[in-house]
Amino acid sequence: MFSLPIRLSRGLNINMSDAPKYSILIPTSGRMNLMRMAIKSVLEQSYKDFELVIANSGAKNLGNEIKQISESIRYYNIHEESKGLPLLPFDFSVKKARGEYMLWLDDDNYLLPQALEIFDQIAKKSSADILTATHLYYYDDNHPQPKMRNCLGIIPFSGKEEAFNPKEILRVLYSFSRENIPRFHTSAMMFSRAVVERAVKKIGSVILTDQPNAMSLHPILLSSARSAYFIDKPVVIIGRLGRSMSQNWAIAARKRFAKEDFKLSLSPLSGYTRINATLENYLQVKKIMSEEFSDIEIDYEKFAPIYLKELLYLDSSLKTLKKNWDNVFEFLNMLKPKTKKLLLPKAKQMRNKAIIVYFARRTGLNFLKRRFYGAFKNAGNNKKTPAKKFKGGREFEIPVKKYGASSIETLAEKLPKIMYEELNIEL
Repeated sequence: MFSLPIRLSRGLNINMSDAPKYSILIPTSGRMNLMRMAIKSVLEQSYKDFELVIANSGAKNLGNEIKQISESIRYYNIHEESKGLPLLPFDFSVKKARGEYMLWLDDDNYLLPQALEIFDQIAKKSSADILTATHLYYYDDNHPQPKMRNCLGIIPFSGKEEAFNPKEILRVLYSFSRENIPRFHTSAMMFSRAVVERAVKKIGSVILTDQPNAMSLHPILLSSARSAYFIDKPVVIIGRLGRSMSQNWAIAARKRFAKEDFKLSLSPLSGYTRINATLENYLQVKKIMSEEFSDIEIDYEKFAPIYLKELLYLDSSLKTLKKNWDNVFEFLNMLKPKTKKLLLPKAKQMRNKAIIVYFARRTGLNFLKRRFYGAFKNAGNNKKTPAKKFKGGREFEIPVKKYGASSIETLAEKLPKIMYEELNIEL
């Protein structure tokens, strides 16, 4: 399907004849050079009852190039429709999907060959609305941090399976604490058609398409789900290929907000940081889905320390820096007296440090600090073997150049050998 008159509708308007069990959805901004490997990873799945849907917001129509790869791919060019709506490819692709379950795969990610097979096993076992697994990372030769270049990023996993209550997961997300809940990376999470239908019926979409990041996805999907199931096993390699798709969105947003203030309608804070953009998304979802979120509140006491740390390193003009930190002290007055007393000295210290960071950036001193402090900080950790790091439970990196892995695609091919030799784990 390579040319179409696009009609955006509030509901689902698709032909469900011969519908597959799974829909893999690739939202893209036209990065065909990266998307080829993402497409390849889908087409080479061991489980075959799926469809591949691509929604492209880029200026160039990729229909002919995609058709040469496979005529079975359902492709939509939505460049005109997506102007001013950076996340429309996510919502549009969902509304065109026919599967019983759906998964978004970013165009710079690589689905492992048994991913759908793993999801199918837990779908049959649990019949849950949301199925989620864990992921790996690949940092290529263009990564900003030299020590991470051409490395496999490992998040230790156990293989365990567990059912979760979506409502309880929402409570933890809105408390800004990730304790005791599974990871929910977009490219490692399946959600059922029933979830989509409930969300679309309620608010007309599964994501806030006008936001600068995709953090509204999780609260919308989880609040529309009745059950969730987690398997602690990697199903996808997340590409950190120079700049990822999410980094591109974030960088574009930062450039925009460097020239003008971050327009917040609900967040009490003014700094454009990752966590504050997440908060804005969460509050927007809570507002439009008030019934589902009536008993779920933001824990600003846990949110505040995260925001302070991110604001410290936010690059902005001196005028904006002053405005953001003045706003911090206004915000602290909202908190409980005990929390305010605890955070106030830290906030003053970090504000002073932020001024130093501002001038260090403009003289190049920050580069030297990162280089030498980073080397010193990691010296002890680098003495540990990957197997010991895996038992430690924290994310770590394994250099993969010696295995001949020079791309995310070749890494996927070499992955079983790397995991066995470095960690004594059989995938």
